[in-house]
Parts: sequence; C-alpha cells; structure tokens
Amino acid sequence: MSSGFDLDEFLKMQHLKTQMDYNVIVQVGKEHDFEEFHMNSVFLISTSEYFNKIFSSGNMVKKNGKYTIKIENINPYTFNSMFMYIYTGQVNLNNKTGTELLDIVIASDELKLKPLTKTTEDFMIENHQGFLRMDPVKPYEKVLPKELVDDILKFHTVSGYTPTLKVLPRRPNSQN
Repeated sequence: MSSGFDLDEFLKMQHLKTQMDYNVIVQVGKEHDFEEFHMNSVFLISTSEYFNKIFSSGNMVKKNGKYTIKIENINPYTFNSMFMYIYTGQVNLNNKTGTELLDIVIASDELKLKPLTKTTEDFMIENHQGFLRMDPVKPYEKVLPKELVDDILKFHTVSGYTPTLKVLPRRPNSQN
C-alpha cells in the first residue's frame, strides 16, 4: 500500500530550500548581473548533456570540496527557471514575457535541457503568438533576403526544423 509520500521529491525540495549537500557552484551572468547557484552534480549530470559532458571530460577541478562552473552568457533570472526545472522537472512559464521565454529556449538549448526547450517552445507557440509574429531580426529586414529571415525564425521556433537555404563558403581574405 502506498502512502503517497515520494522520498525523491521530498529530498529534491529539501535541497532547494536549504541548498545543503551541494558540490557544485554554478556562477551565472557577469559583472553586476551575477549570481551563484549551489547545486548537486548528480542532478546536473542526470538532466543535462551539457553538464554531463563537462563532468565526464575529467577537467573539473575541485576547490574546497566544490566544483565551479561559470556560465556568463545566461542571465541569473533565466537560469533560476532552469534551476527549478533541473531539481523538480517542472517549470512555471505562465507569468513570463515573450522575451523571457525566448531566453529560456535559447539557454536551455545551449545547456542541452531538451525537454525544457521543447516545453518552452510549445508554450510559446500556444500562448505567445503575438510575440512570435513580431519580427526580431526587423532592423535587418532591408539587407537580408526574406527567405533567410524566414529560415532563421523557423530554425529558432520550430523544433527539428532544417534550414532550406544553402550557405555559400566564406570568401578568401583579399587583404595582402
């Protein structure tokens, strides 16, 4: 007979509340927009190919019993949503703006949190059609071909999309 008590879920929530038993310090952001997240490598490795690759490379250095990972190109606000997802498998996307959701998609894709990327993309498609219709590459509209703009937007908003335009090789440097 099951009592409805989930020990794994309890332990995850206890870690979130106390941040005890952590062996990784994830430093997110840079300069004035910077925050440290205390995390457990087991959660990082089990949910993210990105972190799995870092730890399996054998190049991690432990200082005072803790590993340190620096991620400068993700802001702390965005990473906080990812932090919750890593520990609970859930994320609250309801009160986020289109830009915040796009930040989560980009960051979760970079950290190889595939289910979070897919969930956020699907949420944007269902709930933020107005934002998706805005043309974020608008300043470049006059210099980029329409097909390229369409390819870029589809590549970042449609899961599994393969660009249709052929990319030409770079021109050799003509400076002597």
